[in-house]
Amino acid sequence: MSVVVWVACSFSIPGDLPEPEAWKNYGQPDWSYETESWQVGVEPAENLEVPAEVKSASAGISEAVLMSVEPIGADQEAYRFLNTVAVAIAAKCGGAVLQGPMGLVRLDANGAEVKD
Repeated sequence: MSVVVWVACSFSIPGDLPEPEAWKNYGQPDWSYETESWQVGVEPAENLEVPAEVKSASAGISEAVLMSVEPIGADQEAYRFLNTVAVAIAAKCGGAVLQGPMGLVRLDANGAEVKD
């Protein structure tokens, strides 16, 4: 499963992510947090145009990060960690808009879902 995290600030990968010392990089722009049974990947999503629905969900969006969980059938721990990463990014940037299979989800600066 992949999710695009849209934010209005720049941040450090892996410096601003949970457990920054545990992330691995193999010479690519992407970083992986790996366990024996799953991994979460995070990479800058360059050259993506901000969709209109994201712009209307939150002002000032300028950066995008692609997050993914592998394998798709990973356990709930993997998806909880993916959520923890999204919350950390939202906290760093004062909020975020997540775009993925669940549609658009806005997070506030505390990582709580913003309901309209």
